[in-house]
Amino acid sequence: MNDIPPMLELQNVCKSFGALDVVSGVNFCVNKGDRLALIGPNGAGKTTIFNLISGVYPVSMGRILLDGHDITGVPSRRRIKHGISRNFQNIRLMKHLTVIENLILGQHTHETGVVKLFTPFALSKKHRWWQQAYAVLEQAKLSDYADYSVDALPYGLRKRVELARAVLAKPKLLLLDEPAAGLNPTETQVLIRDLIDFSHMGITLLIVEHDMTFVHSLCERVVVLNFGKKIAEGSMEQIKQQKQVQIAYLGMESGQ
Repeated sequence: MNDIPPMLELQNVCKSFGALDVVSGVNFCVNKGDRLALIGPNGAGKTTIFNLISGVYPVSMGRILLDGHDITGVPSRRRIKHGISRNFQNIRLMKHLTVIENLILGQHTHETGVVKLFTPFALSKKHRWWQQAYAVLEQAKLSDYADYSVDALPYGLRKRVELARAVLAKPKLLLLDEPAAGLNPTETQVLIRDLIDFSHMGITLLIVEHDMTFVHSLCERVVVLNFGKKIAEGSMEQIKQQKQVQIAYLGMESGQ
């Protein structure tokens, strides 16, 4: 019998805005180190679920568990310390800083005190924050760009730097919102490689993505949403055979 709890579990999660039900009774689990994608048409509730998991929105009903602990009522700022990290569709790096300075700023999620806010601007290469940031850059094969200004980097490299910064927060669960958006095929393959490497480190990945080739290459399981409800769950091959998915997401009737 396996007593290890899922890394993430949604139990009958609902979200309403007034009379509008945006998410209705969603249930799914993600085990440690898994790579799971949330897919569905625009307005299906994918980003809302991300906002519920990260604490941007409170749930209207249901529970969210992280590594067996109920975090439903935990404020968003404290969920980072519980092990949730998130990227966004729009890159949120400090363009005027170098790559490594951006990563070092991300260390603040695990530090407290007003004085610590100013620490990144007075670091030597011997400081543990600098060394930890550089180690992550090496792992992501980005160390050659450590001293580059973010503003000087092409879009694909900026996205990889943002991912490295998210990983530096030492997350248990990494939420990725449209990570492949705007990338060319070569950059997409590099991103897939990086994400597989991170999952092998034990980081659990939950991904919202419209690029089905990307999802098929990266994710072991898929949860399909439509109008705020889960309509299917399984591998890409399994869910493609389901009529509800073909109609709602793929835009075709079964047999076409």
